[in-house]
Amino acid sequence: MRGGAHRLMGIALGGIIISVVKPVLPAAVVVVITSVWGEMTPDIDTVNSTISRRIPIIPRLINRKFGHRGLLHSPIFLVFFTASRNAWL
Repeated sequence: MRGGAHRLMGIALGGIIISVVKPVLPAAVVVVITSVWGEMTPDIDTVNSTISRRIPIIPRLINRKFGHRGLLHSPIFLVFFTASRNAWL
């Protein structure tokens, strides 16, 4: 997927979350923004992605170590990321 497709998916998922949770407006904006950011994050492992062009050093390191569609596209990373996020809440 390209950056536009990732953003569209983030908006769609954010919209689904908003329709279920029905938060107030400021929280709804945060939900959509974080959904878009979260959808673009897995492609940080490729140096030509939209998100990687904004922060050029980290993608090169990740790509060199794990390659594209390696660690960040795996279910193991999703489980680890979700567990670590829940630990902070």
